[in-house]
Amino acid sequence: MVVAEEIGKIYKRYHEDKLAHAFLLETNDVNKCYKDVLELVKMLNCPYEYNDSCNRECNLCTLVDTLNLPSLIVVNPEGMSINKDQILALQERFSTKPVYAKFNIYIINDCDRLNASSANTMLKFLEEPTDDILGFFITKNKENVISTVKSRCQIMRVMYNQDENQDDKYTELCNYLNDVYKCDYDTMYINRKDFVETMGERKGLEEAFGWMIQEFVNYNFDLLGEPRNSKIVKESFSKKLNVKNIGKGIDILKKILLMLRNNGNIDLILDMFYFEMRDLDV
Repeated sequence: MVVAEEIGKIYKRYHEDKLAHAFLLETNDVNKCYKDVLELVKMLNCPYEYNDSCNRECNLCTLVDTLNLPSLIVVNPEGMSINKDQILALQERFSTKPVYAKFNIYIINDCDRLNASSANTMLKFLEEPTDDILGFFITKNKENVISTVKSRCQIMRVMYNQDENQDDKYTELCNYLNDVYKCDYDTMYINRKDFVETMGERKGLEEAFGWMIQEFVNYNFDLLGEPRNSKIVKESFSKKLNVKNIGKGIDILKKILLMLRNNGNIDLILDMFYFEMRDLDV
């Protein structure tokens, strides 16, 4: 797998014995960056010479892909923030040497959601680094990252060409909204796996529902005669939404997004979305 150039530079520094203990990665696509960091985890820990078509029996790549490698911890926000207990659990896990790997590695997605308490707890790793612990902090906006964390990381920008990717996702979202309105539940359930994979699993779904909220807000302005030129809703829900019920639609989307951020079951969340959106009053 080809990773972003900046991620590749980290691997090069590993071979040059110049590896920092923590990296703050500012990106325009958290999900892609996260996947590249997972690939880097394989590259750094491989007991052999890593290659894309590796068929060795070490099983490390499978453990990383399924997040079952004991030496890898991924932290996602719970609700609107990353809390202190999540960081304490990370520290407890990494109080021992790495197992089946060269490094204990933690990845903190949307690290700008560290609150003051969790960020202060995080400083133990950042102020007292050990050679066998690596940290990756991923964010879309480094300016929102608490300064005590930011100042102790090597900062890198990892940018992706999103034009084609964004267009594909907008198309998929449009199709999905159409399906919610037109298709029966069994058809939606069959198509769900493909939709989730296209969006990018949980992180991608969070981004997708964030887009939907903004498009519904834009459509609300369109309905009120203050055009925002919404892209998705006009394509799919123009027959379903009106001035009276669009606020309810926005509330449903916000609830779904919060449940995703709280690590709720994706199937149950999408079930709720399907039934509640179909029940919107015309």
